Amino acid sequence: MEWMSKVVGMSRKITNIETALRNVFNELEINGWKTGTPKTMKYNCCQGCSWGNFNENDNVLFYHIQDLDNLRMTRRDNKDIKEWNTYYPKEARETYKEYLFLAWQVQSEDIKNEMLDVLSKHRINVEYDGTINTRLRVSMAATDVNEGTFNLVELR
Repeated sequence: MEWMSKVVGMSRKITNIETALRNVFNELEINGWKTGTPKTMKYNCCQGCSWGNFNENDNVLFYHIQDLDNLRMTRRDNKDIKEWNTYYPKEARETYKEYLFLAWQVQSEDIKNEMLDVLSKHRINVEYDGTINTRLRVSMAATDVNEGTFNLVELR
């Protein structure tokens, strides 16, 4: 029966954005993408330096140390918060979400759609304004859904 508990344990849904992104990056790399995290990139301090890890013809998806630091700081500062906007009536409140921003570069619309499909498959929600000049804001989907969503939004 011990083997059964291991198999059942493997079927749990991933709820950590970093773990989900590791799986996304692994899948994209199999398809020839270049990806990066602060642990895997030689230059990882900021977005400008991180772009030095890639060529202009690469399909790229990454986040750098400042993004990870912001995620961890937000996680620490808000560990007891379940909802935002608590001054609003209950039905108008938003559930607290952790966000991470991803830099990206693609060579075609089809390749961009491949990236969005892989993110969604791994239950990652994506928000961005539809332009190539804006990073993707990603968060984990709720545990009761099987795929992430894609939303065009105005990001500041």
